[in-house]
Amino acid sequence: MLESLQKLNLDNNDLQTLSTDEFGGNLPQNLEFISIKSNSLQGISKHLNESLPSNADIYLDDNPCSNDAKCIEESVITCEYIYNNGLYMCIINEAKVVGYNYPYKIKGNHTGSSTNENVKVLKAQANSLFKFIPNVFFEEFTHLTTVNFDGKGLEYLNDFFNCNEVRIISVERNRLSTLSKTIFGNCTLLELINLEDNLIYSFGDGILNNLMNLKYFNFGKNDLTRITKDFFTYNKNLESLIFHNNFIKELPESTFVTLKNLKNLSIRGNPIEILYPNLLKSLENLEEFEMQSLNLSQIIPSDLFNNSLKLRKLLMNNNNIHLINKTLLNQQRKLEILDLSYCNTLKIEKNSFENLESLKILQLNENQIEEIDENLLLNVSNLSELYLQYNNIKILESTTIKTLRNLKILKIDHNKIDEIKTGVFANLERIENLDFSSNQISIIYEQTFENNSEITTLNFDSNQINNLNRNIFRNLKKIEVLKMNFNKIEIIEEDTFKNLTSLKELSLHDNQIQHLHSKMFENCTNLEIIDLSMNFLTSINANIFNSTLHNLQEINFANNLIENIETKTFQRLTNLVRINLQNNLLTALTANMFIDQAVTSHKIMSQINISHNLINKISSDFFKFISVMIFDAINNTCLNNNYRNLNSLSDLDEFKNCSAKILECSHSQSLNKNCEISGLSINDNEIKLAQEVEVYGISAS
Repeated sequence: MLESLQKLNLDNNDLQTLSTDEFGGNLPQNLEFISIKSNSLQGISKHLNESLPSNADIYLDDNPCSNDAKCIEESVITCEYIYNNGLYMCIINEAKVVGYNYPYKIKGNHTGSSTNENVKVLKAQANSLFKFIPNVFFEEFTHLTTVNFDGKGLEYLNDFFNCNEVRIISVERNRLSTLSKTIFGNCTLLELINLEDNLIYSFGDGILNNLMNLKYFNFGKNDLTRITKDFFTYNKNLESLIFHNNFIKELPESTFVTLKNLKNLSIRGNPIEILYPNLLKSLENLEEFEMQSLNLSQIIPSDLFNNSLKLRKLLMNNNNIHLINKTLLNQQRKLEILDLSYCNTLKIEKNSFENLESLKILQLNENQIEEIDENLLLNVSNLSELYLQYNNIKILESTTIKTLRNLKILKIDHNKIDEIKTGVFANLERIENLDFSSNQISIIYEQTFENNSEITTLNFDSNQINNLNRNIFRNLKKIEVLKMNFNKIEIIEEDTFKNLTSLKELSLHDNQIQHLHSKMFENCTNLEIIDLSMNFLTSINANIFNSTLHNLQEINFANNLIENIETKTFQRLTNLVRINLQNNLLTALTANMFIDQAVTSHKIMSQINISHNLINKISSDFFKFISVMIFDAINNTCLNNNYRNLNSLSDLDEFKNCSAKILECSHSQSLNKNCEISGLSINDNEIKLAQEVEVYGISAS
């Protein structure tokens, strides 16, 4: 009767004992908690405790046994003790009995001569959950150095009274809402506190006052609304301070005045409206500052960073910043990473970056920038990554990037550039990744990449290019990925890809290509993927895929006008595993397109897609020589009509040798006993055979 019982509340009665006898010998295994508060319990039996489901809790508050160490006959927390790298560790496996004042004892097998006093590291098992840890629990662990209760569902955390040696406390991803001012009172050696991702809305006054050795404090992703001006007064050794994604609207100007050793500061994701001029004045050793996604309503003070001369990383993105004053960053000679993306309508004053001689990464994307001053990047010669995408840039002058000889990544996609002038990349001898997709470029000149032999990725998707000259890519011997999708390419001149010996992926889908030269891929020996879908091809020449393409694995010819594929077309592609020919005008599929039976007797492929064609014949030996995991031939009108009057699968010669795991000849359906799919009867033996070879979805509709 009680098998489905999940919650049992026996509060405010006069119970004096509780055992499993009341439950027929054992507790229901679906039980989640028992609440027996405010009774007269003198204790609970050992057997009851042992029969508790692993995730069940017992609430015993306000009982005589609440302050009696003999309330339970045996320990209620089970642990595993491990000796690892010179440290004794205690791993909590489960904590069944729950009560704020309940005296816990520890149960578990120690390793060697270890005792709880030897334990240095206290953790909880990955799948263990408990709402709080009573302070008396720590009485036995007097030499703890590390406490880790991340992600355990904690709702309350008692004071760490006896943890005088603890240096690390991590309780992130819990449900803590408040912390008392005395919680860390005796932890004077504490160096790291991680409270990230809880529900904390307040700290007790002076909660950090005794933590003079604290170096790392993280209370990001909580519900705090304010920080008092003297909150960090006694934490002079603090090096990392993280309180991102709270609800703090204001930081008093003296908030960080004592934190002269601070190196990392994150205030991002708070609704801070104003940054006072002297807020960072004392942070002389600051190296990383995250201030993105604030709610700034005023211009950033031009002298905000004047005393932080060691800054290496500055993230200001996702703010309502309209102007970068030329003096704001003029002291930052050590700055390496600067993110000013997503700042609405950003205006950068002339010479704003003139002293950023160490800058390596600059992000200016999503700012509605229309023009880049030719001197803006003049002195950032160490820049390796430049991001300018999603702006309104119309012209990229060679003078703008002429000094960027160390640039490796340039992304200027989604702008309004209609021409790349000859010589614009002349000085970018180390460029590796170039992205000009989603612009309005109609032509690429022969000399465009003359000095850019280090390019590995080139993206010109979504432009207006109509012709690929044979000399455009002649110096790109290291290129691995070439994308020219969504253009208007009609002609690819012979030998265009001749020197691309490192090319692995070629993508030319959604163009207007009508013809492929027979030697188009002759030297592309490392090519793995070719995508020529959504073009106007009518046939595939048998010589286009030569024996040097031994790395080619995937070909996509979908959505063309292909009527014929010559015999032997794919025979020399020994590693081809996937081909897509859907939405063409093919009428036949033969084994000798893929395999030379005189050379090899069998070929294994992952997927062949010939759906939405006009196929009326698949050679009877096709599946004899070719094993395919997924064979998709749905909606072939002629194929369906040809098979409409067949009585059973055994009449289909094409499928007698089929070893496909998924075979679709029309709309995907499952094979059910005695089913009939559009006139095609399937008997029990055929169902069994089909299931043995995992053939599903056969239909002749």
